[in-house]
Amino acid sequence: MAFQEKANRFKRQPEKNSSASNNGRTPGAVKFSTDTERLQHVNSIRKAPVGAQMKRVIDLLFEVYIILQFHLFYMIKKSVLWFIHV
Repeated sequence: MAFQEKANRFKRQPEKNSSASNNGRTPGAVKFSTDTERLQHVNSIRKAPVGAQMKRVIDLLFEVYIILQFHLFYMIKKSVLWFIHV
């Protein structure tokens, strides 16, 4: 008797999955990124020669350096002005 109940549950299982897919929701569906331009850029960098990759890293580090230098200058200026006013 228990075997028959399990068999019936197993037979109903595909019906549950098909009803879920009819709603447009499949369990475990994977969403793919639509950001193809960024992915193409990453792929072009990955396939580029090593020298070009190193140049890209150096350029990025230089950009970050400029931003941090500006931020540091701003913080020093702010603290000096605070020190003068106190």
